[in-house]
Amino acid sequence: MANTYILANSLTSGGSERQIINLTKHLSNSKVILLEKEMFYTLDSDVDVTLLSQHKEFNNALFKIFHFFICLIKLMKIVDRESVVICFLVRANILSVILKKYKKCSVILTEGTQLSKAIESPFKSCKSWIIKHYYKKADLIIVNSKGIKSDLESHFNIPASIVKVIYNSIDLDEIVRLAHEPLEHECFELFQKPVIITLGRLTKAKGHCHLIRIFKEIKKSIPDIKLIIISDGELRDYLIDLSKKLGLKVYSAWCNDRISCNNDIFFFGYVDNPFKYLSHAKLFVFTSVWEGLPYTLIEAMTCGLPVISADCRSGPRELLAPSTNFEYEAKSPEFSEYGILMPVCTGEMVSKSHVWSNALSKEETEWSDMIIELLNNRGMLHKYIDSGRQRIKDFSAVTINRSWQEVLNAFAHSAQT
Repeated sequence: MANTYILANSLTSGGSERQIINLTKHLSNSKVILLEKEMFYTLDSDVDVTLLSQHKEFNNALFKIFHFFICLIKLMKIVDRESVVICFLVRANILSVILKKYKKCSVILTEGTQLSKAIESPFKSCKSWIIKHYYKKADLIIVNSKGIKSDLESHFNIPASIVKVIYNSIDLDEIVRLAHEPLEHECFELFQKPVIITLGRLTKAKGHCHLIRIFKEIKKSIPDIKLIIISDGELRDYLIDLSKKLGLKVYSAWCNDRISCNNDIFFFGYVDNPFKYLSHAKLFVFTSVWEGLPYTLIEAMTCGLPVISADCRSGPRELLAPSTNFEYEAKSPEFSEYGILMPVCTGEMVSKSHVWSNALSKEETEWSDMIIELLNNRGMLHKYIDSGRQRIKDFSAVTINRSWQEVLNAFAHSAQT
């Protein structure tokens, strides 16, 4: 049987990278190739890993282009003819399509975000052209939501015939095990308070600036409430400064301060085990402006957390209200089957120098009112805890990886004929 290669930029913290970890546990005869030596996640010891460089991601565009072609030359020597290459993230996707021309391998791209919204200036039109030109040359594109499939077809002219939806998988047993690990001593007192929590990179897409403003408003009704934000990203300093401008007492993992209940908002950064914190919180709050299929919503439900989420494109509606039209967007709070869907905030960056003069938007006010109502309604919280535990069964690794195996079997059969 032909080799299966899994090609990615790196293994930094993110939903795509977690899917790589899950795939390597269930796909036999697979080898991992990384463009860069950046590994937040750890692969099993028996997984064959090849690093194409010993550095982390270049910030300089010229270095990136140079490194791209160096990686192509190295891949030409590594990848077998007639093999299957599964790719994650845009750079690896483009690289594999070019590789296909020379090695006659089968290429499966994956896409986990709304590219029409994720691609920003500079050179937006150029980047869009590259995706339109190369993605359609793949043998298959696996996307993790119907919304992404629609986005590729409508904005990038990708033929529907080569796009297939396979949802993200999750290792339910492993997350439950990690959720039961003990908290650090200094966190015990913190979780005696009502804690709302979120998990996601500190980027514009996640809408954290809105969440911080919403949280400030909630404190007027629930003074002892706490907000924990787990992850890191390019907006770290901006969000910490914004919190302080709003008069919130901030704990930051990047300072030497100890965790104290006197703080209001807690920036935990990257942590090895976020699930033990999720399992002790009262509510998972997700204010993203755009998404693919938000893996963190599934993780939160696995940890027994009720979920309130922006009805952004795409993913949250497919997760929380699967029987509805995935293209519909909530204009007011919607009590769906597996969680609460909320109107999407603007995503505009809040000016730190004018935070007091900027009144809450209509959407932010609806969010704060809904979170207060939910935290005061124990029956509703337990309803969504129970329904969430039912929903996550649809994303078990066994179920999802069966779909992946069927795809690979089809490629193997095609190669034999």
